[in-house]
Amino acid sequence: PRNFSSHESLDAVPRRAALTILRARYAEDGRPSQVIATLGTALALAGTDERIALHRDAAERLVQGGDPGAAMEHFGAMLALDAEDESALEGLRAAGMAAGQARRIVDFLVEAADQTEDTGLSAPLRLEAAQRLSALGESPAAIPQLSMLTADGMPAEVAREAARQLCAELHQAERSEEELAALERLAQLEDSESRRREALGNAARLANALGHTDRALGLWESRLATNANDDEAQSAIIDLLAQEGRFGELMA
Repeated sequence: PRNFSSHESLDAVPRRAALTILRARYAEDGRPSQVIATLGTALALAGTDERIALHRDAAERLVQGGDPGAAMEHFGAMLALDAEDESALEGLRAAGMAAGQARRIVDFLVEAADQTEDTGLSAPLRLEAAQRLSALGESPAAIPQLSMLTADGMPAEVAREAARQLCAELHQAERSEEELAALERLAQLEDSESRRREALGNAARLANALGHTDRALGLWESRLATNANDDEAQSAIIDLLAQEGRFGELMA
């Protein structure tokens, strides 16, 4: 069976059958390393579903054999093939942490997110990757992932969470101009009036601190439009117009 399974001139169907027999024999003989050694050939002959099954088998054998670092490679491959596979995601997390390879988990999460066009599946994976990057102290790497999640078309809940974290990361990095844009985007994404008002106020204050007076005025006016009795917004608008000597607008 060994020669038959590796003979490339033969059709895929008999080669796959031979590989199946060979893998079964290795398994019966208690030779897991030999089972895993056939994986490369088996994957080349397999369709998507079978490739997932082969990776799952290898991952489970490697976990049982005490090699979580190698196992996570297969869990990651499974997730890239099917971003909806919760068992692959759970296996990746567990194997990665057991192997002390937290950063490698991030790589696989981003790869899986990149491989699927379904934002409902990719967005949570990318958010988790960004959160893990932040926890690892890799804010510069987290910021681009978070920025992608605040774009139009992303799941609303994920986009809000990403925008909030993005604002925090940019503030910590003292990237004020980008933080201002992120706060403005957050104000658009927030689904409660109180949170939206908070984001608008933070954006207006930052815009003023950066010397963007008209931008600050627009933001305070947007906040006032949601509540005509907003004393803070009214006072800020008056102060900014007076500061700029725009007394005609004060009298309007």
